[in-house]
Amino acid sequence: MKNKLLIAGLITLASVSAVAKNKVVYGIDNRFEISNSPYSGLKKSVAGMVDKYSIKEVKNEKGEVLSHEIKYYGDLTTYQGRKTCDDMQFREQPTAASCTGFLIAEDMLVTAGHCVVRRGQKVENKQTYSCKNNKWVFGYETASEKDGKLKFAKDDVYECAEVIAGEYSELRDYAIVKLTKKTVGKTPVKLDAEKDNYKKGEDIFVVGHPSGLPMKIAAGAEVMVNQDESRFLTNLDTFAGNSGSPIFNFWGDVIGILVSGETDYYYDYTRGCMAVNKCDDYDKACNRAYTGKARGETGTKISLVLEALKKDKEKKDKKEVVQKIEEVIEEIEVEEVEEIEVEIEL
Repeated sequence: MKNKLLIAGLITLASVSAVAKNKVVYGIDNRFEISNSPYSGLKKSVAGMVDKYSIKEVKNEKGEVLSHEIKYYGDLTTYQGRKTCDDMQFREQPTAASCTGFLIAEDMLVTAGHCVVRRGQKVENKQTYSCKNNKWVFGYETASEKDGKLKFAKDDVYECAEVIAGEYSELRDYAIVKLTKKTVGKTPVKLDAEKDNYKKGEDIFVVGHPSGLPMKIAAGAEVMVNQDESRFLTNLDTFAGNSGSPIFNFWGDVIGILVSGETDYYYDYTRGCMAVNKCDDYDKACNRAYTGKARGETGTKISLVLEALKKDKEKKDKKEVVQKIEEVIEEIEVEEVEEIEVEIEL
């Protein structure tokens, strides 16, 4: 049923008028432009992580920010210093993003832990190196490229204030990012941690920036293995740059975060160029695979994010209670001092 969601999506479309760790293509490459899909509204929910120093603010005479632009960026005509094959899909499109994230509140987004946290780290309320040196760009699509630049509206670019909670280990790979201000005109996604989402054969799709490309949707995939309490395996067509991408269930709710997978590209000696690594399916043969068979693309279950949010809220509530107690104590002490002063005057 690899193409079920893709076909359904195209039918729907016709009726209404598709730093990171390695990933790969399973069977047919099911990636297509988000703007050409019935899910184009997700452009307001999904963002790409871009080096902050490559983004220029366009200001008026008063110094007010009017828009943003990126002048220098790469493409997929080469990969790791080698020419890519001429028939590679999207090879001439820009590659500006290193990771993907998705909005869960007006000023909060989720991404893969390895996008903003070092391996082996677990952080809370910390501005990490990656947090400090990258920005989050919404609406990065093919239409963003104009006159040799990538152009974005004033309210499409946001900075990271801190990582509220994040982990990067073999079993746990997620991060919750606090933005420096509330987003404008953006739409948080709905999260769903129900266990039924991870049953083998459940239909899923992913939205993000494969290899740093403008936003793509990859449908026609399924949950392959409910691995453990924190992870599940899929046959999604994803690449580095998709790290942090939201994995949606059939109903359009986010059930996980894309974090890792097979090798993206390999050198085709017959053609003398870098080609997309294709696998027949999960646990089937690939052009190139670490274990001889496709291991699948790993998703972090969204329950880890919900647990971290709950813990953060409890910590803030506790801090607020302590603060109120301190304020009461301070008021009592002030009243006692005033009472003593009155007695002395008498």
